[in-house]
Amino acid sequence: GDGQQVTVPAGGTVTARITDTYRFLPRNALVIDKTIAGPAAGHQGQVTIAVSCTLSGRPSFSRQITITAGSPAGTYEHIFSGIPVGSLCTVTETDDGHTATVTASVTGTPQHVTVVNGVVPPVEIYDIYDHAPGSLTVTKTIAGDAAGKQGRIALLVACGEPAVFFAFLIPARTPAGAVKQSFNGIP
Repeated sequence: GDGQQVTVPAGGTVTARITDTYRFLPRNALVIDKTIAGPAAGHQGQVTIAVSCTLSGRPSFSRQITITAGSPAGTYEHIFSGIPVGSLCTVTETDDGHTATVTASVTGTPQHVTVVNGVVPPVEIYDIYDHAPGSLTVTKTIAGDAAGKQGRIALLVACGEPAVFFAFLIPARTPAGAVKQSFNGIP
């Protein structure tokens, strides 16, 4: 209920409710919060996070987190307990969920934390997903008896809202046939 807005009518009463839920976390634990956000959240591929801990140079704990492809926007919490005190843990997102149609902007990986008895080190990883830009190929065909005798041809290509403009210029006297031009980075 944090951040809610209520309107109190003249002479009236309104109730705003805010609830906090507290819990005990196990000692020798590591908490990983993975946040998925952005305009293409829910369209990303599978996300994989590797957790690897060592104590005095020897492996002490190892796990992998998998977040299913297409998971909706939100924060996903993972708690690992029983990690030996003093372990140095490295948390790395090994697969960020980008696809041919979705880009990923990742912050918070890799992170290195030491597990201390009674202290739960937080690890936060954020992925902002957006739609991958595309490309457009325009083909202009020049044909007819007077092909090759025409003046300059200019095409204006407008894509999206707000519009992104591209110019396609074909020199005068271009002979008959197909002329192509590709435009990249279209949102």
